[in-house]
Amino acid sequence: MVSIGCAVLLYLSACNTRDGIHGIPAENRLPETFMVADTIIRAGDDRFTSTLRVHWWGTDPDGWVTGYEIRLAEMADTSWSYTSSKDSIVLLNIPAGSDTFDAVFEIRAIDNTGAKDPTPARLRYPVRNSPPTLSFVYPPSGSNPLAGAFPSNSFPVLHFVWQGSDPDGTASIERYELSLNDTTQPANWLSLSPAFTECILQAETPGAGPSTCLVFPGNHITPLSNRLQGLSISDSNRLYVRVIDRSGAKSVWMESRSVYVRAVTQNMLLVNAFTPSAIPNQNVDTVSALMALHLAAAGITQYQELRIFERSGNTFTQLSANNATQSRIFDLFDHIIWLGGGGYDFDQNAALAQYTMGRFLDGGGNLLMSLTSSAGSPVTGSLYELFPFDSLLAPPNGYGFLLTDTATLSPLTPNYPVLGYDRFNPAVRPLKLRGGTTPLYKANIWLRNFSTLTLIQHGGPSTVMALRYNPINQSRFAFTTLELHSLNRTGTLSTMLSQLLHNEFGIP
Repeated sequence: MVSIGCAVLLYLSACNTRDGIHGIPAENRLPETFMVADTIIRAGDDRFTSTLRVHWWGTDPDGWVTGYEIRLAEMADTSWSYTSSKDSIVLLNIPAGSDTFDAVFEIRAIDNTGAKDPTPARLRYPVRNSPPTLSFVYPPSGSNPLAGAFPSNSFPVLHFVWQGSDPDGTASIERYELSLNDTTQPANWLSLSPAFTECILQAETPGAGPSTCLVFPGNHITPLSNRLQGLSISDSNRLYVRVIDRSGAKSVWMESRSVYVRAVTQNMLLVNAFTPSAIPNQNVDTVSALMALHLAAAGITQYQELRIFERSGNTFTQLSANNATQSRIFDLFDHIIWLGGGGYDFDQNAALAQYTMGRFLDGGGNLLMSLTSSAGSPVTGSLYELFPFDSLLAPPNGYGFLLTDTATLSPLTPNYPVLGYDRFNPAVRPLKLRGGTTPLYKANIWLRNFSTLTLIQHGGPSTVMALRYNPINQSRFAFTTLELHSLNRTGTLSTMLSQLLHNEFGIP
């Protein structure tokens, strides 16, 4: 061992001079690149899908590998891309119109001097396109109407949401195709950009069918120039959608849930926001029947009804899928009476109206709305921005507002009759009106002391019904915090309705 060591030292010493080491430097030896296999050959249906995980490594005999360059050869873009990784998920884009393709993947190592492997590792991957798939998406079932629903019964404005997917990546999706009720007529199909996975369909002839539909993709408020054919009015409808990828592969046609589309035959809509209840004056059927009698006595028999909170099991049957769709349904009418109460409180009715009635009022519509306020109703809030009042009045601390079953409502405007309230309301709330709003009625409200349970007459503001006219769009919005159908104790509700609906709203 020692003699070997000395020999080595002597050799090294002989090569040294006072100026250092002399000699001819060896040429840099180029790196070599390897992949997990030398070649892959598959043909016919026995091919890879177009997403692959590739592994590689490199060696350098006189240095070290600092990185790699990769590219897909025989493609339109054959430039090299640098990476320091040793594996990658590679998306192999199949040329448009092709179901299969042979992709060539190349990688070359780079050593510490910058030298690159002149013979890159090269693999030919036989690629088979993976077909796309599609499914419809529906609002969740539940008790919150503000979450929307997919109705089984609707006026002719419908909202659909779907989700397309492709194992080769969403970038592979080329377009969606839509068809109403019948997929055997290609002339009636409508193509939609892959940027949109939802749309609103609105009948161009809502009173009769079959009707063409305006198509509002995504959240657009302007429809496409093309129309979707084949909406059936007074009949059930299904939307069919399929997804097509860049290779031309198509999913099967997927059909939506069925929805019965009602014709719009009148210009007035009664929105009945009550639900089934054991209390007669809170029951949706009772309220509907009572209002039919009162409206008929006022000379109004031509209207349609929307039971907006009707449910089958845990699913709303007439509530639209979202606010934009519900808003377009309301806009199909000129006059709306909204009766709120029962199973859904003041807040939810007010919020839904706030989100859906703007379009109707901006277009000059007339709205009469009654919502039952309660002790828990918000005094102020953004949900009142659309309303004729800016807040509800709260009672003094230790007291609550009370309206008895013998209470009267006194008119504050000529030509309106005295009204009589027919039940107890332990939490009535007067209105603080916005400027330009006309008070119509005040009520004889009592203050109840929670400690002593004694009653004293409320001497403050007591307006419970008001009317706001917008001179810009000529809309009228009348509002009361009392159930409209409970204001007939004196038999004068039809007179009030006649004055408001005929003379103020202009209904013939």
